[in-house]
Amino acid sequence: MFILNMSVSLFRKLWHFFVFIAFAFIYLCKCEQSLGFGVHDPDHEYRDIPNASLRLMFQDYRSANGQKVIPSLNDKLQTDLANAPFFFVMMLVLVTIFWVFQNLFFLYYITHFMSALFHGYEETYPHMIMISYRAKARFNEENFPVLNMFMRQKNFQNYLLRYR
Repeated sequence: MFILNMSVSLFRKLWHFFVFIAFAFIYLCKCEQSLGFGVHDPDHEYRDIPNASLRLMFQDYRSANGQKVIPSLNDKLQTDLANAPFFFVMMLVLVTIFWVFQNLFFLYYITHFMSALFHGYEETYPHMIMISYRAKARFNEENFPVLNMFMRQKNFQNYLLRYR
């Protein structure tokens, strides 16, 4: 019960962060698609995914999880720029700069998320002790009548008043 209450409290504090990251992730993938990013897939892990946007999203997700994937240009842009080596290099530099920006963006927001998570935990933990006591009292209120059916409970005695 304690973990569930803590999780709900933290989710209430961080839900807007999750929504922002989801929309930012989709926005960055669409920017990559418009810039002409290609999916660097030497192991053919994404060959069953028909949509190029979804392949880019999976590649970006892997990159955000720490598996750095080298950026590349898509096939159409590579064939268009095959005769113009200067523009090919410029596009590759632009794609690499965008890739570095994207990784720095996710690094900043994972740091922000961790700090918000720790702050939320420190803010809600003092209230959790009272919630824990309430949950235990509710548990006792529900279960002691059942225990009384099977065994007699010991009476509570006040030891200070006993020896008067």
